[in-house]
Amino acid sequence: ALLRYACERSADRNVSCLEFNALDEDLLAVGYGEFDYASQRDGLILLWALRNTAHPEAVIRTPHGVTSLAFSRQHPNMLAAGLYDGSINIYDVRDEAAELTPLLSSVHAGGKHTEPVWSVQWVEHGAERGERLVTISADGRVTQWDLNKGLEHVDLMHLKLHSTRDGTGGPE
Repeated sequence: ALLRYACERSADRNVSCLEFNALDEDLLAVGYGEFDYASQRDGLILLWALRNTAHPEAVIRTPHGVTSLAFSRQHPNMLAAGLYDGSINIYDVRDEAAELTPLLSSVHAGGKHTEPVWSVQWVEHGAERGERLVTISADGRVTQWDLNKGLEHVDLMHLKLHSTRDGTGGPE
């Protein structure tokens, strides 16, 4: 390995996702989580500077495994995390606290996904409407979140699996 980012906090944890910051290319967010339903535990996000492989710049503990990460392009200090329980959390990585806590969480806002969030993506909607967060979950929902309104959400699409004549499933 060319570089190895490890510390005591990440020992015995699986890397589930990672995301470079678009503005600060030296900043790497790494999510840790389990993909096996039977072995779920708390999650972790470590923010690493490429120049320091022994100590993360910041630590974020999550109540469930981290399944997806995305930095905002419009506000590169904002990090969205999708979790295994279906919730999403938004963090400000400029916070100087030793352990960061969410600015916003879908647990408190309602509308939380009911299955793991496999993708979080910031989508630009023009200068007037700004940027929105779009999430995709195993529950079949594609959901848009408005941070300006405290994580107000709207489902853009709901994918359902229907049986076909041969008994196999296919998306609708």
